Amino acid sequence: MAISDRNYDSRLSFGTKINPLVVLIGIAMIIFVVLTFFRG
Repeated sequence: MAISDRNYDSRLSFGTKINPLVVLIGIAMIIFVVLTFFRG
């Protein structure tokens, strides 16, 4: 396995490093689903 392959795998895995952008997208999706559920 090449070095670039290992870097690619570590970016895709959910390890100890949490990407803040992923967290914000997840929170926005949860809020959207909750608001849609209560409006519907």
